[in-house]
Amino acid sequence: MSTFSLQNYLPQCLEVIGVTLDEKQKKQIIDYIQMLIKWNRTFNLTSIVDEKTIVHKHIADTLLILPHLVGNSLIDIGTGAGIPGLILAIAKPELNVTLIDKSAKKCRFLRHASHQLGTNNVLVYASRSEEFVGHAAYDIIISRAFSSINNMIHFTKHLCHKNSEIHLMKSELTQKEISEIPDDFEINATIKLPNFESIPELQLRHLVKIKKKSS
Repeated sequence: MSTFSLQNYLPQCLEVIGVTLDEKQKKQIIDYIQMLIKWNRTFNLTSIVDEKTIVHKHIADTLLILPHLVGNSLIDIGTGAGIPGLILAIAKPELNVTLIDKSAKKCRFLRHASHQLGTNNVLVYASRSEEFVGHAAYDIIISRAFSSINNMIHFTKHLCHKNSEIHLMKSELTQKEISEIPDDFEINATIKLPNFESIPELQLRHLVKIKKKSS
């Protein structure tokens, strides 16, 4: 009987989705997955506890948006276990990444993981999005915690500068959601992310980019 090997499977999955990482980055992701599973026994960080499914639903899902990130700074709202922000920080070390979550225990895990992984481009804060001021506005505001575009804009617009983009990953974008976008914001792009037969857990998704209207 064959035994699953995360060390072998992660590179295979990266090849399927067309993402190139160096050996250090691959090791960082593997170490992250193993830390996530270990800490999850006590901290309840994720409902997904199988290594292969974590690769599919957390790692591959996140890395598919990598080519579409434009900017030098990113804030991940309600980051939870660090998805997608911490994975993007590993894959794009030149990107300055801020992770915020209202859960102090999740932030404790994130600080530990960031230190152990050596991701010097990561800052972690325990805060609600609407209360977080940060040190500056951000080029990219992203979250997997919000399902509603309107709510995402409402709780994060104070973190935007005039060229910021709010990124949401959605299976579909309804006309109702579009109609509820505030008048001072607009959809800048809707990008269909690829599907792969060998990774059925990756549901059809779109990356929706929203930004402030030019005054």
